[in-house]
Amino acid sequence: MTTLNEPATALPAATVFGVDWPLHKLHALVVAVLVVPLVLALGGSGSLAAWLAGAAMVVVWWGERSLAARRCDHRNRERDIRY
Repeated sequence: MTTLNEPATALPAATVFGVDWPLHKLHALVVAVLVVPLVLALGGSGSLAAWLAGAAMVVVWWGERSLAARRCDHRNRERDIRY
């Protein structure tokens, strides 16, 4: 059996309905939900709001993910796999 030990520092997560969600995903979702009413309040169309919300979500998701991954300790990940 193959087992994988957890890295020394895992990505920060929050429990949502009993399931651990990485915080970068939750932050991206919150930003996207806040962008839509902001764009609509400023007079934008629904399609513009959807495109900007999607773009904001991708930027926050990948930005926070890359920053969080730098802080994780992945040095021993390959070594800790047992066959």
